[in-house]
Amino acid sequence: MSIRLKGSQTTISDPNAPEKQPRKFAFDYSYWSHDGYKEEENGYLTPANDRYADQKRVFDDLGLGTV
Repeated sequence: MSIRLKGSQTTISDPNAPEKQPRKFAFDYSYWSHDGYKEEENGYLTPANDRYADQKRVFDDLGLGTV
């Protein structure tokens, strides 16, 4: 399986079935948290690049308006 995120669009494709069209989904927010982080001494996973979404980013996007 191959998963790509670009803005609010998530694309899923199967490299073992290239004849099938990729599936595209649109969400208000899509977050990547598979890799692209570094672990701090306290265990917190902080972004090592712009792709990785840490808890702070998710909270800023979704939780801040609720609180």
